[in-house]
Amino acid sequence: MEIIDIHTHIYPEKIARKAADSVRDFYELEGSIRMDGTVEMLLEEGKKAGISTYVVLPVSNTPNRVRSINSFILEQTRLHSNFTGFGTLHADMAGLEEEVDWIIGNGLHGIKMHPDSQRFPIDDPRLYPIYDRIQGKLPVLLHMGD
Repeated sequence: MEIIDIHTHIYPEKIARKAADSVRDFYELEGSIRMDGTVEMLLEEGKKAGISTYVVLPVSNTPNRVRSINSFILEQTRLHSNFTGFGTLHADMAGLEEEVDWIIGNGLHGIKMHPDSQRFPIDDPRLYPIYDRIQGKLPVLLHMGD
C-alpha cells in the first residue's frame, strides 16, 4: 500500500530549524515530534511511518521571498522523485501573473496559499486574475485557519 503525506514542509538547511520552530510556536505544538524542517529529517521520519510520497506545500509570509521559496521547492522535487511540489504566492507581491506562469512552466503541481499567516482574505480582488489564470491548470490549496 502506498502512503502519501499530503501536507509537508521543508526549508533550506540554513533556515530550517528557525522556520520549523516558528511553525511549532505558531501552532503551539509542544510535546510533538521536534522536526527540524530539513529534507533529511522529513525523509527519515517518513520512512519510519511508511510514507512513500510527499506533497510539499510551501508558504511565503513575505512577498519578496516567493521566488526563492518556489525555486527551492522545484530544486528539491528534481532531487527527490518522491516529492510533489506546489508553489506559493503572496497577495502583496508584484508580478503575481508572471509567478503563476513560472510555476506552471517549471512543472510545479499546484499553488498553496495560507490566508491566515499571509494575512489576506481569499476573496481579495487582487487574486481574481490569479484564480482566472490557473483555472483548469492547477489546483489551489488554501490553508484555512488553525
